[in-house]
Amino acid sequence: MRQTPSNSSFTGSGGSGGTGAGDAGGAGALAAVFRTLVFGGNVPIQVVLAEDELPAQADRSIEVHYVQAPRTAYLPLLLPQIRKYFVNLVLDDNTAASLRDQDLCFKADGVPLKWHWPVGLLYDYHYLANQPSLYPPRSSTLLRPARVLQRNSPRTFRILTHRPPSNTLLSTLDTYLVLPPADPTQPWKITLHLRDPPSDVLVVSNKIEDARVGFMAMVKEADYVRSGNTKRVMNLRKEQQDGLWEGVVQNGFDKYWSVGSRLVPLPSLGPNFASPATTRSPTPLSGNERAPDSNGVRSMPVKVYLPEGAQPLPLL
Repeated sequence: MRQTPSNSSFTGSGGSGGTGAGDAGGAGALAAVFRTLVFGGNVPIQVVLAEDELPAQADRSIEVHYVQAPRTAYLPLLLPQIRKYFVNLVLDDNTAASLRDQDLCFKADGVPLKWHWPVGLLYDYHYLANQPSLYPPRSSTLLRPARVLQRNSPRTFRILTHRPPSNTLLSTLDTYLVLPPADPTQPWKITLHLRDPPSDVLVVSNKIEDARVGFMAMVKEADYVRSGNTKRVMNLRKEQQDGLWEGVVQNGFDKYWSVGSRLVPLPSLGPNFASPATTRSPTPLSGNERAPDSNGVRSMPVKVYLPEGAQPLPLL
């Protein structure tokens, strides 16, 4: 029989399963564990080169390159390694030397991958969302059209390996049976193209500095949602802001959270937490605004990414 963990497994150094410093330490320890797990997530990637873009003198015996990419990384951070250990080995010296970074782009199933999105987001958005076998269990594996099928009408079955796009017109006489891929544990396959990047889709370049700017912009957005202002970010010294980004570049948990903990402190619970006077958000509350918790957090920042071409639903 599977045993249920005791409360003592989640207490802190206080050693008590009740309220007090033990709960406070346990909450902080759990938050630290989740931070470690989230930051340590990675994505196995298989990189291939666009076959029709390779010159005749290319070495086609080198077919793929594998990368274990941190979920918090960005594709521009992976590009130097991929060029050095893959592209430059496939191409002849003259072609490799003349190849410009601004001419490169990644695609997954023909869809360009945005440079300013983290690798984890790209993986979830373009790959994980199209893997039915990785979804939580459902009562049925059939995708039925929006209109109800007539009870006695003739019916055909179409076998798909992916869910049809949201804008696909489904026939009322068809039932779509979605089958999982042969092995969803395989690395995510993406293709590196050597020319003609779609500038209308990739509005941000593949320069590392542009990825850094986008990252810091999201940090400020999240800080504003949490506190009603960006004072915590703006009060960081330049070397601290640089350290936050270097933690992403180096995939360094300690380096990142030594600064990140200033923006998102660990929870302080129990009777020993700091008084509201010392933790209240610097932005005064008014009207029906909710009082902040012990960390001065008024709202949880959440960013929702819709499928390509999807229309946002109106807020009720």
